Amino acid sequence: MYFMPKTGILFLLLTIFLIYGSSSFAYNADQERIKKLKASAINGNSESCLALGNAYYYGSGIPKDYYSAFRWYFESADKGNPTAQFNLALCYDQGIGVEQNKIEALRWYNKAAENGVIQAKYNLAIYYKEGHNFVSNAGTVILNSDMPKAIKLLQECSTVSFAPANRELAKIYLNEKKSLKDQELGMKYLILASQGNDPEALYMIAKIKMENGTPVKEVFSYIKVAADNNVVDSFEYVGVCYETGLGEIKQDKELAIKYYTKAAYNNVISAQVRLGEYYLNGTIVQMNIWESIYWFQKAADQNDPYALFMLGSFAEQGLGEKADKKKALKYYMKSAKLGFPKAQFNLAMYYAGNNDSNDNDSSMAYLWLRKAALQDDTKAQKELGFYCIMGEGTKQNYGNGLNWLSLSRDKGDSEAAEFLDNIQIK
Repeated sequence: MYFMPKTGILFLLLTIFLIYGSSSFAYNADQERIKKLKASAINGNSESCLALGNAYYYGSGIPKDYYSAFRWYFESADKGNPTAQFNLALCYDQGIGVEQNKIEALRWYNKAAENGVIQAKYNLAIYYKEGHNFVSNAGTVILNSDMPKAIKLLQECSTVSFAPANRELAKIYLNEKKSLKDQELGMKYLILASQGNDPEALYMIAKIKMENGTPVKEVFSYIKVAADNNVVDSFEYVGVCYETGLGEIKQDKELAIKYYTKAAYNNVISAQVRLGEYYLNGTIVQMNIWESIYWFQKAADQNDPYALFMLGSFAEQGLGEKADKKKALKYYMKSAKLGFPKAQFNLAMYYAGNNDSNDNDSSMAYLWLRKAALQDDTKAQKELGFYCIMGEGTKQNYGNGLNWLSLSRDKGDSEAAEFLDNIQIK
């Protein structure tokens, strides 16, 4: 069975390019042609209005001016020009030359789609696929997810070989909850998208091939094309290939850092954590505690439990800043609540009395030790064993205590082993 690759970040919600249309005016027109273009536009020629809007948008033969671009797109769109209607929708959608207004964007996307503009149909399909709240000063329009409508629009785009539409159809059908027939249909659309050189489709093809045993070296070119065309999910994998020589790729540490950094700047948490570790330890990059803190903070801002734990460790040890136990506790608490066992253990030790405050609380220490121990944290299992035997923070229970100590000993804890040896427990 085929399964869609599990990616962390949705790539390309909207088409982000303007359309030139069929105007005979070249967008790199010289000043004389711009003069004639303005005259024609002022006289109400919709194609001239569109071409003048493009000239202002791209700064071709005239200074770049998004406000003027928007104005002339509006003039052309209002006269019924489908291409201008799409460009106008995009201006409203992205706030280009006008205050962002998603409701107006939706209205003009619909007009352009009704007039056959494929890119407008595609953008509407994405909105219907995910559902969206369109907010403006005038109010809110709630567009509920409508998968059948999204599929219908995407299929209309697919008939003219619009690669992004084929890719999105592939995502819909290549789902582990879909039937084998649907997944086969998804592969058909994915192949069509890759034949249209869609970068994300190429990456998806590469991932599926590797999951089915194809060597990395045979699909690396697909992954590299994806990365060089800003498919976020591919950045870190390319970095790994350059760092390790995976797939017989020539190792290049500078390129590895380049791609890791691209991934990190695009909020890929694993890449942010990776850079935090590398700058902390001087791995393939010069050691820099400030860079390490920066990237761990970026990951922590996305509630990564390990990054929160590391920031707690930095604050506790005074790395990169003055030691601050309260700040460390704050990070440990956030990490512990997200289930990270090392943070849970450190939090337990804080409540056990390893602090400069009067926050000792044996029952809280027991609670966090148990949470960490249940996740196989060796130190927590040892301490929990002693807590059970001594009746600290819980009812005394020798049997439970010895069980936890045995688990810790079996994982190599020498203190637990010594204690059990002394009481002759195997």
